[in-house]
Amino acid sequence: MMANPSKQKGSAWEVVVLGHIKAWAHLATLRWHVHRNPPAGTVDVGDIEWESTHLDFVVECKAEKRIDLATYMREVAVEKANWEKANGREAIGVAVVKRRNHGAGRSYAVMELDELLRLVQRAEGGL
Repeated sequence: MMANPSKQKGSAWEVVVLGHIKAWAHLATLRWHVHRNPPAGTVDVGDIEWESTHLDFVVECKAEKRIDLATYMREVAVEKANWEKANGREAIGVAVVKRRNHGAGRSYAVMELDELLRLVQRAEGGL
């Protein structure tokens, strides 16, 4: 059992987000591979790795009282770069931020604008 309450809260949020993504995929009969990554220190590759049919996502989950988007985006950029180096392909980085008094489906999915544009471009078949 973890002694740090903040780590427990964060870990619990990761499990909730993972379950929500998997449930969505199941209901939509999508073949997504989604799993939690173990902590890896300076070579962390995000909390959740999500491979859809055409896109890979590095997901950082945050469940904090005070939202700090700038810090989350820096963390996502580092973890995405680590993931891409380890896997030899591009990924889309996103932070899933817990929204108070709401479930996972109403949480905030936060990414930089260029990341959103890259996502849309790849979804439309562009490189």
